[in-house]
Parts: sequence; structure tokens; C-alpha cells
Amino acid sequence: MLNLKNKQIKYTKLEKDYIKGLDLDSGNSWKIQTKEMKSLKYRIKDWLTAKQNDRCAYCSSRLNVGGRAEIEHIAPKGELLYPKFTFNENNLILACQHCNSSTKKGAKDPIVKYSVYYKRCKFSIVHPYFDDPDEHYKWINEIRICIVANPDSIKAKNSIEMFELDGPYLTEERAKTFLWEKMKQGANLSSADQAEIQKALEFSP
Repeated sequence: MLNLKNKQIKYTKLEKDYIKGLDLDSGNSWKIQTKEMKSLKYRIKDWLTAKQNDRCAYCSSRLNVGGRAEIEHIAPKGELLYPKFTFNENNLILACQHCNSSTKKGAKDPIVKYSVYYKRCKFSIVHPYFDDPDEHYKWINEIRICIVANPDSIKAKNSIEMFELDGPYLTEERAKTFLWEKMKQGANLSSADQAEIQKALEFSP
């Protein structure tokens, strides 16, 4: 649940010219194995890793834990879906294998109202570049482990359901992150913190 506003990849003029020369409509441009394409993908991943602070854009858990982080197309890039958006700056994020698996986001289509202009599309989930997570999600306790949707946010409800943000796996990941941050600070857990973590791990939405 990262807020990535204004953190999109910034292409160089050379990269923009290269992308303009691709046959995006084929839906196969992402699969090209040229030196230029490999270099472009590497820079996209390097940029997003830094801007996302090595965290998944959808669930904010650490990347490369339990599997390799992948460049995710929020609007699927397939030939029958949105090949024109394959390299759109607002459509590229890094996602963990949990969130990008076929049983979660995978190639599911989150666009509910299409426009040829990406920014005018309407999405069914919380969009990392367009939406502020704090306006859609809320936390059961102060240490931000147990997540629920704001009652008036359909996007948050859809995102929680799609990515199982309130499931035991990601709840435990957030608890581990909290503990790790405490350890880095050299701080001991207070009894109140211990109680909060225990409540979080026992929480059932």
C-alpha cells in the first residue's frame, strides 16, 4: 500500500524514442530480447526499487522475500487488453510474488472505465500512483499491522480481497517488519507493544 505519487519512472529522450519505435499493438513488445530492451527493463526495475524503498507497491512488504520481485503492469499488457500501456510510466510498479501471483492480481483487469488516455481510466483497486492509501485503508491499532477498508472505499475493499491484505501471511509480514524496525532502533518492546502484536496476529476480519 505504497503512495507513489510523482515517483514514476522518468524516461530519457533516447528511451522515449526507442519505445515510440516499438510495435505496442502486437502485445509482444515486452518480450523483445534486444540489448536495448534488456537495458530499459533493468533501468525501470532499478528506478522502481529505489523509489519503492525495496517494498511491494500493493502490500508494502519487503521485495525478494519468498520469491523474486517482478515488474508489474497494473493494467495488463496483453494483446487483447492494454498493449498501448505497456511502457506507460503510471502503469509500471514492482510487486512481490504474493501479490502478482495468478491467484491474486496476475493478469486480472482492474480497469472499470477505459480511456485511451491512461490517467483518465477508472480503476477498481487502490492505484499506487493515483490514490493515497491513507484515504482508503485504516488500521485496527497504532502499530499498523491489521488493515481494514474505509467504509466508503470500494477500491480498498477490492484491493484487500484481491491481495488478501488482511490475511495471515501479510499480517505476519507487517508484524515482522515492525519487530525488525524496533530491533534496528535498539529499542525493547514495551508490554503494550507486545499486547498489540498479539492482538494483531489473532485478529480475524
